[in-house]
This record gives sequence, structure tokens and C-alpha cells, in this order.
Amino acid sequence: MADMKNVGLGIIVLILIIIAVIGFFEYNSINSNYMSLSSSYSSLSASYSNISSSYNALQSNYTKIKAQVNLEPMFVENGIETVTINSSSKLPYLLKVGSIEVTVKPGTMAEFNNGTLMKSFQFSLVTFSLKNVNSPEKGLTPTYAFAFMVNGKITPEITLVHNVSGKLVPYAPITIVSASDNTTSWTWLGGKLYSNGTYIGGKYAFADKWLYGNNTIVNTLFVKPVIWIFETQSESALSPKQISLQQSQVFGLTPITSYTYMVNGTEGAVINAGNILVVIQPDTMIDTGKANLTTFNFSVVFYPVYNVSTPGGGYVPFEVFAFAINGNVTFDYTSLNQMSGKPQPFLTIMNVPTSSPVEMLTWGGTSGNYQYVLHDPIFVYDGTLVNYSFVKPVPWVVAIE
Repeated sequence: MADMKNVGLGIIVLILIIIAVIGFFEYNSINSNYMSLSSSYSSLSASYSNISSSYNALQSNYTKIKAQVNLEPMFVENGIETVTINSSSKLPYLLKVGSIEVTVKPGTMAEFNNGTLMKSFQFSLVTFSLKNVNSPEKGLTPTYAFAFMVNGKITPEITLVHNVSGKLVPYAPITIVSASDNTTSWTWLGGKLYSNGTYIGGKYAFADKWLYGNNTIVNTLFVKPVIWIFETQSESALSPKQISLQQSQVFGLTPITSYTYMVNGTEGAVINAGNILVVIQPDTMIDTGKANLTTFNFSVVFYPVYNVSTPGGGYVPFEVFAFAINGNVTFDYTSLNQMSGKPQPFLTIMNVPTSSPVEMLTWGGTSGNYQYVLHDPIFVYDGTLVNYSFVKPVPWVVAIE
């Protein structure tokens, strides 16, 4: 009996010893895992501190960059039209965005500073709203901006040119803006155009020169695809002086009304006459066959449509008008450039019906045999007719189908 008790007691002691041994090893394992976890936590904590430090640095840089961007002059695109220019075209190209119309003249090419010459290219008219753009000088208030683009680029490294006797010379589009006579502009250079159409940075470069004509301003000098900022000023520029001049019957046409302005051909002028706008480019002179006139009276004269015959082809006369120099409507006078002596057209822009095809014809002939003598090249877009071939003060007939 005593032996059985001793055996049972021995088994219990053995079990306790086994449990103690297992517990010892388990404790060491748990303690080892704890130490490993503690080390991992310390490593993660250090990594978090590094990430937090990097995040704070990035956030600080972002704040600085954001503040810098917010202070940079910014131009936000709000209108654009693009055409493909081909220098071989005999007709002008017309673009309209808002109150701005730009006529790209026939023969226009794009020359890059590296010597590359493009005879066909994408030309765009773009308008921008302004942010963080101050005035260039006291008394001016910036309103909005516009730019030309060539193949999507705004840069002074491109020049619009044409070929004159084998030599490439600057060739500016005609920019016409419906704006008050207290509007001017400044050229802006030095920024960067981004893919979303936003232009950031840059500064004012110089003031621009415009021609003025009763709430219409015209520029004939812009030859590079850059930005121009419109500014309002306290004083209005001078438009050509309108005068009264008696007009005579010519080519079987009896005048019904006319608009006459005193013009300095060296400076150029903008003539507003009903639905017709005429741009007399700077450095214009009139060759009369006997003298070269640099100052003259320029008239737009209107006649009744029943004074002319029907041109045929289903067309009927819509409007009959002529230009006159000092009251003379004649094929003997020619508009020339003062520098080159070559013909210098009067850019003629008219509002015409959009519902019917339109054509323009020159009216002339001899006494008793007045008739149509020429079909004139015109470009019609969205109710606007453009002619860039008129160099003589003669009659024309606008006909519609």
C-alpha cells in the first residue's frame, strides 16, 4: 500500500516537473516574440517618424509652390478658333472669337528663328481671362487678353511673313476689335503655355499702336504669336474726322448717301460706313496719275440697286457701293504702299445675309454701256464678307442668290 502511494506521488512530481519545463520554454519563446515585436514596433515607429517628416517637408514645399503659383500672372483660355493656313490660297482667312476678328492675308507663311519656313500651318486666335495681372503703368486698367498661336505655340520665336521679290518680310494679319476709343493694349512676353490652355508667367514688354474708328480699333502690326493685354485708359484716341462732301453721278449710278472721312495715309485709318468697314493701312498713298496723295478725303458711297442690271446665274443685286478719293470714283486712281510703290489694298469687311450665297462684282464700262466687268475674290464666313483686293476707288455690287 505504501509503495502505491510512493508511485502516485512520483508520477505527480514528474508531471509537475514536465509542466515546469514546458512553461519555462514557453516563457522563453513568448519573451523572445515580445522582444521581436518590440523591436519591430520601434522600427515602424522610426519609419513613421521619417514618413511624417517627409510629409511635412512635402506639405511645406507644396504650400510654397501654391503660394508662388497664386502670385504668378495667369491667363485662362476662354475662347479659341483655329484654321489651317495655306500660303498658296488667293483668299484671306477669317477668324472670330468674341469681339475680335482677325484676317490672315493671302500668301502668309510662318518663319521660325532656326530658319524653318512653313507654308502650311495651324493658326489660332485665343482669348484669355486674367488673374494676378497688374497694370503696366498708372492710368491703365487691364481687362482681358488675346493671342495668336502657330501650331499650338505662343512664342516670339515665330514670325508671320510673305515673299516680296524673293525676300521674306513681316506680314501682319489685320486685327479688328469692337471696343471703345479709350482701349489700347500692351504686348506680354516670357511666360509658358500649358496643355490645358493656361498661360502662366511673363511680363509686359511694350505698348502697342492701334488705329481708331468710332468704337472699332484695328491693328496692322502684329506679326508674332504672342499675348496682348487690352487696357482701358482715361483718354480716348482720335478717330478720323468725318466731313460732308457732295458726291456725283458716276457709271450710271446716282448717290443716295455717303460717308466721308479725312485720312492721313501715312498713319492709316478705320472707316465706318453703315454695314461696311474699311481699313486703310499705314503708309498708303493714292496715285492719281498726276500726283501721289498721302492725305485725302476717303468716301464710301451707296447707290440704289435698281441702277444696275441683274448679274445672272440666279443672283440679284443686294447692295451697290463705291469708294471715292476726294469725291472721285475712277479706275485711274490706285492705292500704293509709300515704301515699296506696290499696290496696297483697302481691307474691306461687310455684314451680309447668312441665308444665301453671296458674290461681288465690279461695275464699270463706258458711257451708254455700263456693265459688270469683273468677279471679285471674296471670303464669306458667318455673315461677314472679306475682300483684300480693292486697290481702286470704283463701284462694286454685292449680289445674293
